[in-house]
Amino acid sequence: MSDQPKNLSLDGAIDEQEVLSLKVAGTWNNDTTDAFKQQYKSIVSGKIKGLVVDLKELIYVSSAGIRDMIMMAKDCKALGVALSLHSVDPNIAGMINFGELAPFLPVYDDESDARAAVAPGTENPQ
Repeated sequence: MSDQPKNLSLDGAIDEQEVLSLKVAGTWNNDTTDAFKQQYKSIVSGKIKGLVVDLKELIYVSSAGIRDMIMMAKDCKALGVALSLHSVDPNIAGMINFGELAPFLPVYDDESDARAAVAPGTENPQ
Protein backbone atom coordinates (compact mmCIF):
# COMPACT_ATOMS: atom_id res chain seq x y z
CA MET A 1 0.00 0.00 0.00
CA SER A 2 2.76 2.40 -0.86
CA ASP A 3 0.26 4.86 -2.37
CA GLN A 4 -1.46 5.35 1.02
CA PRO A 5 -0.58 8.53 2.91
CA LYS A 6 1.59 7.83 5.92
CA ASN A 7 -0.19 9.95 8.45
CA LEU A 8 -2.62 9.44 11.26
CA SER A 9 -4.41 12.09 13.24
CA LEU A 10 -6.34 11.92 16.48
CA ASP A 11 -8.67 14.56 17.80
CA GLY A 12 -10.49 14.19 21.09
CA ALA A 13 -12.95 16.02 23.28
CA ILE A 14 -14.44 15.05 26.65
CA ASP A 15 -18.10 15.89 27.28
CA GLU A 16 -19.97 16.64 30.52
CA GLN A 17 -20.62 12.92 31.08
CA GLU A 18 -16.86 12.28 31.00
CA VAL A 19 -17.10 10.46 27.67
CA LEU A 20 -14.17 11.02 25.33
CA SER A 21 -15.06 11.26 21.64
CA LEU A 22 -11.95 10.35 19.68
CA LYS A 23 -11.73 10.86 15.91
CA VAL A 24 -9.11 8.79 14.11
CA ALA A 25 -8.27 9.77 10.54
CA GLY A 26 -5.72 8.72 7.93
CA THR A 27 -3.64 5.58 7.69
CA TRP A 28 -3.01 3.35 10.71
CA ASN A 29 -0.06 1.07 10.04
CA ASN A 30 3.51 0.29 11.16
CA ASP A 31 4.62 3.78 10.14
CA THR A 32 1.97 5.50 12.28
CA THR A 33 1.54 3.18 15.25
CA ASP A 34 4.08 5.05 17.41
CA ALA A 35 2.33 8.34 16.68
CA PHE A 36 -1.00 6.77 17.64
CA LYS A 37 0.35 5.47 20.95
CA GLN A 38 1.88 8.81 21.86
CA GLN A 39 -1.21 10.84 20.95
CA TYR A 40 -3.64 8.30 22.43
CA LYS A 41 -1.87 8.19 25.79
CA SER A 42 -1.87 11.99 26.06
CA ILE A 43 -5.55 12.25 25.13
CA VAL A 44 -6.79 9.56 27.54
CA SER A 45 -4.52 10.55 30.43
CA GLY A 46 -7.47 12.23 32.15
CA LYS A 47 -10.28 10.46 33.96
CA ILE A 48 -12.97 9.29 31.57
CA LYS A 49 -15.95 6.97 31.91
CA GLY A 50 -16.40 6.16 28.25
CA LEU A 51 -14.50 6.21 24.97
CA VAL A 52 -16.30 6.58 21.64
CA VAL A 53 -13.99 6.16 18.65
CA ASP A 54 -15.06 7.63 15.29
CA LEU A 55 -13.34 5.79 12.44
CA LYS A 56 -15.22 7.46 9.59
CA GLU A 57 -12.06 9.10 8.23
CA LEU A 58 -9.77 6.12 8.73
CA ILE A 59 -8.81 5.09 5.21
CA TYR A 60 -6.57 2.12 5.96
CA VAL A 61 -5.62 -0.05 8.93
CA SER A 62 -2.98 -2.77 9.02
CA SER A 63 -2.47 -5.52 11.57
CA ALA A 64 -0.38 -3.03 13.57
CA GLY A 65 -3.41 -0.73 13.79
CA ILE A 66 -5.63 -3.64 14.84
CA ARG A 67 -3.05 -4.45 17.53
CA ASP A 68 -3.29 -0.84 18.75
CA MET A 69 -7.09 -1.14 18.87
CA ILE A 70 -6.73 -4.26 21.02
CA MET A 71 -4.32 -2.35 23.30
CA MET A 72 -6.90 0.44 23.54
CA ALA A 73 -9.60 -2.11 24.48
CA LYS A 74 -7.35 -3.64 27.14
CA ASP A 75 -6.57 -0.20 28.57
CA CYS A 76 -10.26 0.61 28.72
CA LYS A 77 -11.11 -2.68 30.40
CA ALA A 78 -8.36 -2.23 32.99
CA LEU A 79 -9.63 1.29 33.78
CA GLY A 80 -13.31 0.34 33.78
CA VAL A 81 -13.95 2.58 30.77
CA ALA A 82 -16.69 1.58 28.31
CA LEU A 83 -15.49 1.51 24.69
CA SER A 84 -17.32 1.67 21.38
CA LEU A 85 -16.33 2.27 17.76
CA HIS A 86 -18.53 3.73 15.06
CA SER A 87 -18.63 4.65 11.37
CA VAL A 88 -16.22 1.83 10.58
CA ASP A 89 -15.44 1.09 6.93
CA PRO A 90 -16.87 -2.33 6.00
CA ASN A 91 -13.39 -3.67 5.16
CA ILE A 92 -12.06 -2.65 8.56
CA ALA A 93 -15.17 -4.03 10.30
CA GLY A 94 -14.53 -7.26 8.42
CA MET A 95 -11.01 -7.45 9.86
CA ILE A 96 -12.42 -6.98 13.36
CA ASN A 97 -15.08 -9.65 12.83
CA PHE A 98 -12.69 -12.04 11.06
CA GLY A 99 -10.26 -11.77 13.94
CA GLU A 100 -13.10 -12.48 16.37
CA LEU A 101 -12.37 -9.16 18.06
CA ALA A 102 -15.97 -7.92 18.05
CA PRO A 103 -16.52 -8.69 21.77
CA PHE A 104 -13.52 -6.49 22.62
CA LEU A 105 -14.07 -3.84 19.93
CA PRO A 106 -17.82 -3.24 19.76
CA VAL A 107 -18.75 -1.58 16.46
CA TYR A 108 -21.85 0.55 15.95
CA ASP A 109 -23.26 2.06 12.79
CA ASP A 110 -23.36 5.64 14.01
CA GLU A 111 -22.26 7.96 16.78
CA SER A 112 -25.60 8.02 18.60
CA ASP A 113 -25.64 4.22 19.02
CA ALA A 114 -21.97 4.20 20.04
CA ARG A 115 -22.57 6.95 22.62
CA ALA A 116 -25.63 5.15 24.00
CA ALA A 117 -23.50 2.03 24.49
CA VAL A 118 -21.01 3.86 26.74
CA ALA A 119 -23.47 6.10 28.57
CA PRO A 120 -23.07 6.06 32.35
CA GLY A 121 -25.15 3.24 33.79
CA THR A 122 -24.82 1.10 30.66
CA GLU A 123 -23.29 -2.31 31.27
CA ASN A 124 -19.87 -2.52 29.66
CA PRO A 125 -19.89 -5.47 27.20
CA GLN A 126 -16.13 -5.94 27.55
